[in-house]
Amino acid sequence: MARYSDSASPDEAVLVETDDFALVYDRQNRAFRKKLWNSSTKSWTTKVAPYSALVAKDGSTVWAEDATGKTIASGESGVDDASVIQSALDAGGKVFIAASEYLLSSHILIKQSNVHVEGTLSTVLKMISTDNAIRIDTTEKDLINIIIRNLKINGNKNNIPEGSYRDQASLIFCTDSNNKIYNLQIENLNIGYCRHGATIRLRNVVGGFVRSCFIHDSGFESGVTWRCDGIYVGNSNNIIIEGNYIDNNTDVGIALDNNMKVVVGNNIIKDSYRNGLTVVNANDDLQLPENIMIAGNVFENNGRGGLSTIHILTDYTNKPQRINIAGNLIKKSGAQGIAIKRASHVSIRANSIFLFNNSACIELTDDNFNVNIEENTFTDADWGVKVSGTGNSQLIIRKNKLLAISYHHPTENSGTATFSGNGTTTQFSIAHGLVSAPTKVLVTPMTADAASDFYVTADDTNIYINYKSAPPSGTDNLKFSWYAEV
Repeated sequence: MARYSDSASPDEAVLVETDDFALVYDRQNRAFRKKLWNSSTKSWTTKVAPYSALVAKDGSTVWAEDATGKTIASGESGVDDASVIQSALDAGGKVFIAASEYLLSSHILIKQSNVHVEGTLSTVLKMISTDNAIRIDTTEKDLINIIIRNLKINGNKNNIPEGSYRDQASLIFCTDSNNKIYNLQIENLNIGYCRHGATIRLRNVVGGFVRSCFIHDSGFESGVTWRCDGIYVGNSNNIIIEGNYIDNNTDVGIALDNNMKVVVGNNIIKDSYRNGLTVVNANDDLQLPENIMIAGNVFENNGRGGLSTIHILTDYTNKPQRINIAGNLIKKSGAQGIAIKRASHVSIRANSIFLFNNSACIELTDDNFNVNIEENTFTDADWGVKVSGTGNSQLIIRKNKLLAISYHHPTENSGTATFSGNGTTTQFSIAHGLVSAPTKVLVTPMTADAASDFYVTADDTNIYINYKSAPPSGTDNLKFSWYAEV
């Protein structure tokens, strides 16, 4: 059996060798090649690399090569890293960035479709100037099939100057334009230390996901201008955000502005200075926020600046709508667990909220329509559900479990009430505890003395049992079961 070392050129170093395989380093082109023995042709063949371009470092040199090992670009390590990576990206296809630290003096620009950037979690892109790390540019055209995977991106926030506008230092940044990005996949990144803007900022994306990323330690609390979201998504649809660990960002953990068909699931979101998650209509000229699913997430110690963990709101005409919040754990919040202002068709079900403050687990402020709050557990707060504003209608608040809760505004309630007749009193009142006056009331006498002729009225506070003739005297001789519903 032939051995490759028998026919290797002087420019080739055989690193590993068996009877039918060799790993060879091409000194001239600074490229690694796999050689396979073809028993049919009795010759050695070069295995095609699983990438369009490779970026790597060798001592003081950084270089990019294509799949055949031909050099695309080279330069001085630490000085020309960004330009060499850019040359590889400009060639298109899949770009593999080998394990090393690459210093970015300018952003890496993705400006064509079908680009796949991948490394290992020992591949570090570190910013050394105020700019984005990776910019996806749709200024001239739509882009399709962009994948960013298996990288560590360090925004180096303490050692770069302040940018001239808030989003300038976002680490992954989609430009604002009328064009779209179709199928954007961001996966398995360790990304953090962003100075300001958003660690990952996506706009005008149609289809895609942010999955299994560690997003952390971005922005500064000292000034609003330099705060930083973990993930920001704007004017996009069909987006999945799942399985991420988002920790210690100084603005919002996940900020959703004017998006449709978004799933936020199975993430851990901790220690956001502002909200853990927001759903906002920020502009009536953009698409309506609609069909948002927030499920199975863990929120802990968000709203440290005195804000709610989840906030759904708008100050514009069009309301966020069809929002489903289910099966989340919300633990320790700066204010409310969930706050909603001017939204419609919202379902909040089977969440556990441990607030540990004197706010409300859920608060509905002004002008909410068709909100269903059922089967949640509320613990350690002043309020379970608080309806504090005006213009709220078609609310269902029922079957929630209250633990160490002082106040609550359900929309249906029931119980028993016992009174002692004195022969002269004809009206007895029961506090129903509902959010407003009930429209449906059922009172059933449970003792013979209570079964005299009476009728029932109600207001915002009480149910009134009105007898035509006073029932007889007795101790606890008037007992009723009651049910009331708004």
